Amino acid sequence: MSLFEVGLGLARGFGWERMISEYNPAKGGFMLIGMIILLLAPVFGAWLRSRIRRSTNH
Repeated sequence: MSLFEVGLGLARGFGWERMISEYNPAKGGFMLIGMIILLLAPVFGAWLRSRIRRSTNH
């Protein structure tokens, strides 16, 4: 959980239980999936860029 999200949640008056439940897919929270996508996006972008460069060099 990022500090920005914690700060924003606390500023809006959400409790810790509510903020943590946003990361639980069993309770309908998809934030964990979004964070995984954000973590893997640069790796996927680098892989895709290398594939495009290899295909244009042939």
